[in-house]
Amino acid sequence: MNRELLERPFAPEQIKQRDGNFGKTLDYVEGHAIIQGLEPKPGRNYSNDETIYVTPDIYIFKVGDDYEIVQNEDGLPKLRINCEVQSHNY
Repeated sequence: MNRELLERPFAPEQIKQRDGNFGKTLDYVEGHAIIQGLEPKPGRNYSNDETIYVTPDIYIFKVGDDYEIVQNEDGLPKLRINCEVQSHNY
């Protein structure tokens, strides 16, 4: 899709006028088709690399005048203790 196609004005046959809720409404007949044909991620043509997201180890929140540091536990394994081991007094 090139810029000239998007910048040129609509021809009269491309515009349809109809009665809407608030008076006359213009429908751009081919405008919808042009917009649907646009690339939603235009940078995709220049790179085949997959996006790599970084997961933070900690989050820092401002609470009043202080800062609170919280560990991100999303990727950590959950600690489980066997009931036999848990029943012993060490």
